Amino acid sequence: SASKSNLNTKLSGGGIIYEYGYAMSNADNGLINAPANSLYGAVLQLNATNNNALAGQLAWDVNHRGTDSTRNLWWRANDDTDFANAKWH
Repeated sequence: SASKSNLNTKLSGGGIIYEYGYAMSNADNGLINAPANSLYGAVLQLNATNNNALAGQLAWDVNHRGTDSTRNLWWRANDDTDFANAKWH
């Protein structure tokens, strides 16, 4: 669990982070800058070699103890302002 980590900066070197203790979008305990209404899940960041301005993030969440665990998938890409202007789609 990585509560209160900021997704605009936390994964600057690439990697994966998850939140299973709280909904990712929980304002008090979740991930900062997570997709709106995201529940338990993870975010993966892929970085281009030698160019931090060409990174992308994938986020997904799951239905907790549901009959179908698959819920949502989001993506966003950064630019020369990092992820400050990046919107989740």
